[in-house]
Amino acid sequence: MIGTVLLFLVVGQNADPAPPLYPSSVVGTDFDFIRESDISLWEQATFLKKGAAEMPDKTGEGELFLEAFQFESTYRDEVKVHFAVHHRVGSEAESNKYVEQAGIRLGRIPHVLRRGVERVVINVGDATAFSDRGLIVLYTENMAKRISTHDLEETIFHESVHATGDAEHAGSRGWKAAQESDPGFVTDYASRLPAGEDLTESAFFAVTLVHHPERLPQDVAERLRRQIPARITYIERLFPQAAPWNGSFGHLN
Repeated sequence: MIGTVLLFLVVGQNADPAPPLYPSSVVGTDFDFIRESDISLWEQATFLKKGAAEMPDKTGEGELFLEAFQFESTYRDEVKVHFAVHHRVGSEAESNKYVEQAGIRLGRIPHVLRRGVERVVINVGDATAFSDRGLIVLYTENMAKRISTHDLEETIFHESVHATGDAEHAGSRGWKAAQESDPGFVTDYASRLPAGEDLTESAFFAVTLVHHPERLPQDVAERLRRQIPARITYIERLFPQAAPWNGSFGHLN
């Protein structure tokens, strides 16, 4: 009995974790989790004004409050998101182009994630996206790169999980227990930053496995079930198969 308990503890603590399935992050995979052909609930972007807006920028350039072209993006599920585009894009028409690019793709992610996104900031430059609670920050040149590789949908999904789900789930006892019991991580990015990136990296694969299993090669699906079974179960309770794509985001104790 004591030997069985000790064995359980060693396995549960990932004493010898399996290597990540992918060497980088989910955007390094060669298949689409969310496709450009998927329906978007985006309706339109309405120009509000050009004026001072809070423009967080990870590059550290400029002031926090800057002139920006500001829009309200509306969705068919009654979600409204404020967009602010850096004045350096040059014109209202040019800024509207970026709002549409991001807004349409925001309309392809689950309603329960999108409704937690209050603001999208679009800065000029080639830095990678980042987020905070209720906020997604994108960069114009990086957006173009991600569109060319069909990865902007995945980028927005990734950041929306941070913006909507991190506060409640990433540090929860249930999620930590799932991490400890699973053999390993799905990506190297998740493995290196388990507290900050594992939830959103795992969510890509788990949500696809639950809602669009045909989009994953069979061998990938089988490896996922071996590598992160407890995390798949946790995420499936948040995005249950029986619920529509725009169903409710779960709340676990």
